[in-house]
Amino acid sequence: DRVRRGSLLAAGLVWAYAVMDVFHITWWRRRKAFLQRKKRLLLDVHRAYAGGQLEEADALLRKLVRMDPEEPAGHFWRGLVLRDLGRPWRARTSFKQALWVDPTKSWRLQVQHQLWRMRTASRVSTS
Repeated sequence: DRVRRGSLLAAGLVWAYAVMDVFHITWWRRRKAFLQRKKRLLLDVHRAYAGGQLEEADALLRKLVRMDPEEPAGHFWRGLVLRDLGRPWRARTSFKQALWVDPTKSWRLQVQHQLWRMRTASRVSTS
């Protein structure tokens, strides 16, 4: 009876490890495909931004932010695009979202620099 329970337990463990392995492989493939889509989307954003197609870049960035709201690059780039489109309040919101998502030193410095540029540009234009 003990031997039978032990073999059943061993068979159950083998089955559980097989299921976990399949799940891990499936998860990894999905994650890899997701990261590739995100990378292609960022490249399309860079091309549109460099080509002066700001509305298209904004549409792509909205898609990127919906796809991965925890990606600070999407919020940061959207802030740049909105700033160039003449929508400073939305740009500030996007910059601050980039900071909220990832408050590391590198993002903080970039966002603070962009916010400073926007403040000094608004002071120059009002005086």
